[in-house]
Amino acid sequence: MNDETLAWIAATVKESPRVHGIESDHWTNARLRIVLRRRLGVEYSRRYVWEIATRAGVADLLTKLRS
Repeated sequence: MNDETLAWIAATVKESPRVHGIESDHWTNARLRIVLRRRLGVEYSRRYVWEIATRAGVADLLTKLRS
């Protein structure tokens, strides 16, 4: 995952999920996975999405709610 994509992820998670077509006010791992699949065309595991969010500096913004 390149720096440009990580920057996009950081900016995305700082916005409302609603901006990205998710009917919720909070980001979860599952919701970020949906947006990543739409944007990148790749299905990532929950664990890898957590690693990506950590590398992007936004893991603390993901709630632990299940969606």
